[in-house]
Amino acid sequence: SDLSLSTGFDPDDMEVSGPIGDLVTRAAVLGGRFDDAVVRYFIVCWANLNHGAAKLVSGYVALPTVDGGRFKFNIHSEIGKFARSFERPTSPYCRRTFGAVDCGATPIETTGTVTAVTDELAFAVSFSGSYATGFFEKGEAIFLTGGLAGIRPMEIVDWTVAGDASVTLFLPLPDLPEIGDTLTLKQGCDKLRTSCIEHQGDALNFGGEPDLR
Repeated sequence: SDLSLSTGFDPDDMEVSGPIGDLVTRAAVLGGRFDDAVVRYFIVCWANLNHGAAKLVSGYVALPTVDGGRFKFNIHSEIGKFARSFERPTSPYCRRTFGAVDCGATPIETTGTVTAVTDELAFAVSFSGSYATGFFEKGEAIFLTGGLAGIRPMEIVDWTVAGDASVTLFLPLPDLPEIGDTLTLKQGCDKLRTSCIEHQGDALNFGGEPDLR
């Protein structure tokens, strides 16, 4: 698309689109592989490439979408980050990321292999270790191999064990997994103070306000 440059603190935004293919796949776009990807936009002299290139915009990918067989990236310039709002919400639930440095707890993880597929929301896995029904609920499924490798972690809402485990996700996958795909299964947290005490023995790192009325 046409590029309009501005001075001052106005962001320079543009749009890039193209066909879905082997590199920019549907799963990659909708699965988050290009979220916040660094973008550099140059102008060159095609008559003589030895003249070098002039960088016009440096930014990042925002709001990647797929429409039919084409992808569309909205590109925001770096200065657009200064227009973001940052605030600390008040909530009885912990705002920290489970397992992060400021959390203090260490989530339990195991590896699994897809053994059956129902749809983009549900599939079955064989897994190492012994984890009862419900153990990985509110946790994450992180695909390591196959067409879904590298997409953003997907939240697990149901973990039912009967031999293999039946996994149900909170949001649909951008594409169907395949039998034999491997993934990491990561324990989750319900963000309650009692769970914080259970995971790390105290609530010193709890990031919520459960007593606020």
